[in-house]
Amino acid sequence: MNGFILLLPLLLLRYLVLYLLNPASLKRALHLPPMAGQLQFIYWIYQISTLVMLLYPAFLRLDKTKLGFYPGLLIYLGGIILGFLALVAFSKTNENGFCNQGIYRYFRHPIYLSYFFYFLGCALLLHSLVLLVNLAILQLATHFIVKAEEQWCLANFGSAYLQYCQTVRRFL
Repeated sequence: MNGFILLLPLLLLRYLVLYLLNPASLKRALHLPPMAGQLQFIYWIYQISTLVMLLYPAFLRLDKTKLGFYPGLLIYLGGIILGFLALVAFSKTNENGFCNQGIYRYFRHPIYLSYFFYFLGCALLLHSLVLLVNLAILQLATHFIVKAEEQWCLANFGSAYLQYCQTVRRFL
């Protein structure tokens, strides 16, 4: 079976399900804070590594007889479930976009966290060192993107966001 099949749940969740839950939330989810200087370079690293994660599986085969299939499947499914919970909560935010309900009570960035588990599961299921290395690059870039998003949120949501940051962890 072609590895691209693993990407369908992510694409459906990220775009179709989020749009069906709340069309305005899809627009908010696609918004990134302004990137300047070194952040622009990091942003492009993030975009290119995301593209690799989305395209490279099409060149791989899914083989359930290989070692690591079932742990990879569990991590993959965990990423899908976490992503669904994050998108449902994200779709219920008010018009200003500050989300601290649902899974956001436990993690400030559950969508990024779900991507990590989702793509880690894909790399394990497809037995791909290329995907694992690329995932490490993606996560490093994500760290800087998240920090920029947090600065944007602090500027836009003020003390409410600062208090949220003090009580809710970034990822795990």
